[in-house]
Amino acid sequence: MRPPDQNRQRRLQRRAEPSAGPTLQSPFLGLMRIRGQVQRPAPEKAWDADERSRTAPPEHRARAPWRGPERRVFVPPAVLIVDDEPDQLDVYRQYLHFEGYRVAVAGGGRLALDVALAARPDVIIMDLAMPGMDGFEATRRIKELKTTRDIPVIALSAYGEMPPEWALAAGCETYLRKPILPQDLSEHIERVLLRAGRR
Repeated sequence: MRPPDQNRQRRLQRRAEPSAGPTLQSPFLGLMRIRGQVQRPAPEKAWDADERSRTAPPEHRARAPWRGPERRVFVPPAVLIVDDEPDQLDVYRQYLHFEGYRVAVAGGGRLALDVALAARPDVIIMDLAMPGMDGFEATRRIKELKTTRDIPVIALSAYGEMPPEWALAAGCETYLRKPILPQDLSEHIERVLLRAGRR
């Protein structure tokens, strides 16, 4: 074994000597030297070589127009009920709403004109005997307006002796006598809608 002083002296000598640079035997230095000589594959070649990317990336294409069956949205018919009796008005409204109709109500002839212009119903149930503007006058004015003249009107009246021709002359499609069951009224509504081409 070497004396400790000699080992210490040799370590000091190695530290004092200038360190030699890395030689070509270093693997890292060898890779750094030959890096510029390595030919990397072109992007298109790398793309072709990838088995998972044989096809080119999809291009933006305009969406083709819909060529399937015509899409239709069913909208239930709208019914306007005009009556000055709140009880009957509420009974008909509830039943027709239960049957799937869209229901609007009016308690008089003048209000019926405003609702008809705003709601554009598919059919109007008109009570003929009302105070103020009665059903006859309200129907005539509805038929005079260009925007509402094509809306069919079903006349209702509790006066059995009233001639149906009066209602037809005012512009009503049909005349029904009160009292009438809600289900019977619903059947007449369907018939009028079919004749008017609103179904």
